[in-house]
Amino acid sequence: MAKQAENSCERLLHVISRHLSCLKDDDKIVRKRSMESIKKELSGKQKTLSVKEYDKLALVLFKPFLKCICDPVERVRELSAEMIHDFVENSSNLEEISSYLIPIFVQRLGLQELLETSEEVRLLEVQTLTLLVSRLQDKMACYLNDMIKILVQTIEDQYPEVKKTSCICASQLARVIPAHFHMQSESLIKPLLRTVSHQHAKVRAVCVKAIGDVVQYGNNSSVNDVISHLAQRLFDQAPIIRQAVVCVAGRWLSELPDRYSFFSKLIPLVMTGLTDELPNIREDAENQWKYAGQKYLDENEKEVKDQLDFAKPYPDHYPSEAVRPTFGCRLLVKRHLYYILPALLRDLDDWVAATRIKSANLLYVLLLHSEESMTSHLEKLFPALKHAVCDEEREVVEKSSDQLWLATCVEYLLMICGDDCIIISYQLFIILLTIQGLAEGDEKILHQVGNCLSRLADIHQVENVHKLYEFHSKHLLQHLKTSHQLWTVHSPEWAVFHTVISNGGPALENLTQEWMPMVIANLHPSKDPNLRLKLFALFSANLNSQGYLDAHLETFLKDGILVNLVWHAGRTESAMRTAVVSCLWALVQAEKLESKTVALQLPQLLNLLLSLLDNDDSTSTRLMVCKVLSRILPAVATSLDDLQKLHKLYPVLLKRMDDVCDDVRLAAMKVFPAYFQSFPSGYNATLYAAHVREIYQGLLVHLDDPEVKIQDNVLEVLKQISIISSSVLLTEAKKAQSMHRDPSHCRALIEHLEHLELNQDEPN
Repeated sequence: MAKQAENSCERLLHVISRHLSCLKDDDKIVRKRSMESIKKELSGKQKTLSVKEYDKLALVLFKPFLKCICDPVERVRELSAEMIHDFVENSSNLEEISSYLIPIFVQRLGLQELLETSEEVRLLEVQTLTLLVSRLQDKMACYLNDMIKILVQTIEDQYPEVKKTSCICASQLARVIPAHFHMQSESLIKPLLRTVSHQHAKVRAVCVKAIGDVVQYGNNSSVNDVISHLAQRLFDQAPIIRQAVVCVAGRWLSELPDRYSFFSKLIPLVMTGLTDELPNIREDAENQWKYAGQKYLDENEKEVKDQLDFAKPYPDHYPSEAVRPTFGCRLLVKRHLYYILPALLRDLDDWVAATRIKSANLLYVLLLHSEESMTSHLEKLFPALKHAVCDEEREVVEKSSDQLWLATCVEYLLMICGDDCIIISYQLFIILLTIQGLAEGDEKILHQVGNCLSRLADIHQVENVHKLYEFHSKHLLQHLKTSHQLWTVHSPEWAVFHTVISNGGPALENLTQEWMPMVIANLHPSKDPNLRLKLFALFSANLNSQGYLDAHLETFLKDGILVNLVWHAGRTESAMRTAVVSCLWALVQAEKLESKTVALQLPQLLNLLLSLLDNDDSTSTRLMVCKVLSRILPAVATSLDDLQKLHKLYPVLLKRMDDVCDDVRLAAMKVFPAYFQSFPSGYNATLYAAHVREIYQGLLVHLDDPEVKIQDNVLEVLKQISIISSSVLLTEAKKAQSMHRDPSHCRALIEHLEHLELNQDEPN
């Protein structure tokens, strides 16, 4: 049988000997055909030949194929790389093969100037090296320098498949020769870190695993270089990347030789996985975390023997939905909390929303693990929690910080510490007001905050929460004043300010000098539009019925209302004008504009309102302007210095009688009685008959309106304003009667006017 195999090997070598000689031919086509013929002859021969004969065949053919690796023809190089790969996979004489193979591959792959231009050939060569590492195992130690030279280049190859295979090769190399690998491992760190952010998720996943092996079996101090990059991968959209990071960090926690030096950096990576959105990643993280905690406990059992023998009971007020971590995990966190917490609290204020979300999630898990150990860090923790619940990202607030959970924490603190909480009363007051400001109508949260405020008031021994505001509002407003120029609608300080102004009650009465400048500054047109909208809504809903505004009414009207009534293009500005006019209407209803202190501002206010009535596209704005004018015109008229200005008003009002919205038309009608009431006593209707006649004519047209409601209201308005000059109106009504489709309303007006004149002619 052996003789038969030997004959088979000899016959095969005889058959391909002619093709081997052709590999030296100058004609590239001849070389390519020869390689294809050899490939065809060798196909499947590893199954028919014995190991010994296959080794003999490989030794004869290997060197000619290595020379072809440098052939100018890509197809020749590719075929030779494929057959070399087959030899490495099936031959048992790898040590001799590798002594020739690796130096050639270093020349092709390991130099700064890349000699192998074909992506497919480079991939075959790296795959061959990976196979060689897996078969030679620790015998690869003598080739470590050459392998590092190759991998440094191929890990950053432009072809993603080459990158992936190179990372796998680096992982295997680190595992098979750990005793030697640590001397060269740092050379691979920079290429791996540049690859870990590659656009292909599979490349990133393999690269993360390679980093795990290179650091674990190499120089452990590289943890400092890679930890921030791995942390960034926890934000990766691809789940396989996050899972890879959790697995690597978990393995380091329990297997890294120098792990005790890096616990504070590795713990956050694994614990972040505990709050991942995918169940399988959370499960992997939990398994890794429990194993690391148990191993740490086993290694330190003597130190914590008393704690194990006399274990503390389950803590009071522990969240019902949470499962208490194992003792080893809690011990691991408690011993490294001092190093973890400061960086975590800084990340809660990071400019990237995703970082804040992850940090807030991690903080919750950290609190569950640290338990009573967290009390020594409350001074730093409370400001961070306050800031977290003010975050502009609702996910940070709702998913991570959990307003209800935070309010519960404050409630338990007040319950357990009782009167001792008076020393941190101000801080608790700010936290509760911040939660209340961001609750957005959530009744459950508002109820819990209300209970906490009442309990805090009891600690101060005052009768109600308003008294609590009296204790802290001045100090709080002075603190807010330092940053009010920089507020936006998302600023945490704004949420607190809004809550104070909305609920402060009598406590604000003597503090207007503190909070009114902040209001005026943030109503400037250059400030955040959304913030201005909320401020005007705040005034409309709360302050217009109270007396706090009286002393600052002129300033508010001049620097708050008037500057925001100026027309500017855009939907936001349109909404702003609607809000301003609504606030103005609220002030009118509260009879604030009847004060003599605002008389100087009324003419400018009138001009701006007429401009809005004439040009504003918002129906709500035009409607509200009509309502305001119907109330303030008599007061405004007294501040006008001539009748010419008064006569300029009615053309705008008549134009609104043709508005597309019937509600605006009806509101515009109701302005006319107020307009005529604003005429001074002794107004000469004969001298200004042209103006009076134009008003009457403009209104008489609408007595024939298709809408009966409009007709009825116009009739009532004309009856009211006929007192200025009933004779002119009677004349114009008789002219209009013949032109109306339905003269009934016009006839009713004529009858009213004739009856009016008859009564005037009767002697007393």
